[in-house]
Amino acid sequence: MQLEDSRKLSFLRATQEAKADLPFVFYQKDASDEFVRDALAIGANDVIQPSEQSDRIEVLAARIAQAVTRYRTEQRQSENQRRFDTLVSNLPGIVYRCSNEPDWPMEFVSRGCEELTGYAQEELIEGEIDFGTDVIHSADHDRVWEITQTQIAAGKPFNINYQIETADGQKKWVTEKGCAIFENGEIVALEGFISDISEQKRQTRRVKLLNRVLRHNLRNSMNVVIGYTDLIADQVKSETEKEYADVVSSTAHDVAALSKKVGQIQAVFRPESPSLPQADLSTPITDAIDEITAAYPHADIGVESNLDVRIKGPTRLQVALQHALENAIVHSGLEAPPVVVETRLLGPDNPRKVQIQISDEGPGIPEMERNALDERQAVSDLSHGSGLGLWVMKWYIESIGGELTFSEHNSCGATVVYHLPKADDC
Repeated sequence: MQLEDSRKLSFLRATQEAKADLPFVFYQKDASDEFVRDALAIGANDVIQPSEQSDRIEVLAARIAQAVTRYRTEQRQSENQRRFDTLVSNLPGIVYRCSNEPDWPMEFVSRGCEELTGYAQEELIEGEIDFGTDVIHSADHDRVWEITQTQIAAGKPFNINYQIETADGQKKWVTEKGCAIFENGEIVALEGFISDISEQKRQTRRVKLLNRVLRHNLRNSMNVVIGYTDLIADQVKSETEKEYADVVSSTAHDVAALSKKVGQIQAVFRPESPSLPQADLSTPITDAIDEITAAYPHADIGVESNLDVRIKGPTRLQVALQHALENAIVHSGLEAPPVVVETRLLGPDNPRKVQIQISDEGPGIPEMERNALDERQAVSDLSHGSGLGLWVMKWYIESIGGELTFSEHNSCGATVVYHLPKADDC
């Protein structure tokens, strides 16, 4: 190698040390193979050797432009990778890529694995620790595998809750959401995210226990109050005293009914099966009217419906309908309160939507009660509404993909409106 070449390579080394990512192109006639090899090894982007046919400035400019473009592309990729690494590292859980095997051998795990499992990235990636056998709780291992494979076979992502055991022996509940990655029709990996839901599980268990105790005790206590109030009402002679007893009895019945409504609210928030049952629209309407007629035989309930459509979640729709009918009857103030149930399709703009209207001639639903259903508003002691019935209606209808609204009457009364998708649109 000529001395001149050595100086050029020394200059290249110095440049690389000062600015390693700076594009560097040699333009040298008769460069030896050794020089080209060493220059590229040190970090040169290219070595251009002009010839009689290509000894033009355009050649040099084009090659430099290529080097600069390549440099900028690498810079963008490096910055994107840095941002991705920062994002993944700060997620409260594990981002992973693993093989689709029962031991779940990890190809990549984010740094959140150490906080969640107690194991370092290297232990999981290098196979010192098997996620499937060492981390997933033995009681859940087979279930996790079966659910994952079933969802993959169906071409769907998977979402599983299960327990893990950490490096120091702690038990934690996690939720995992992921999917299979395919290349040429073959599974090459699974990718997903695992997060800690231990506190959520504990809170859910506490709420269930508290709810069970309160509902049981509340219902039993109110039944005692109702029983004694009825005895008192039978024995008092003064009309005023009888009115007082009726007020106490009515209030006790309302409080006892809260227990049932709380149970319904709890039921609607339980995890549901992937597909709700279907039924003809007429089924939940008929069943709801039968239930309410048995409880309020004096009510005059009419039906105007000839739709032949199917809907999902008939039991949930029945509960929502019963609450709407009961509200209309109880608050009407009439001896034989008329209530009308009407159904129709929404028309050309929404041909796949069904509308159910429950109309009465009572005092209407107070604006405060309707506004309380707006979940964007803060709930206070003065604005939360007087009961849970409207919330049960709202949540049950939303749980089957519908919407609850209210329609204004020209005269008195209220109209509750349910908009529902037909079964094949849910």
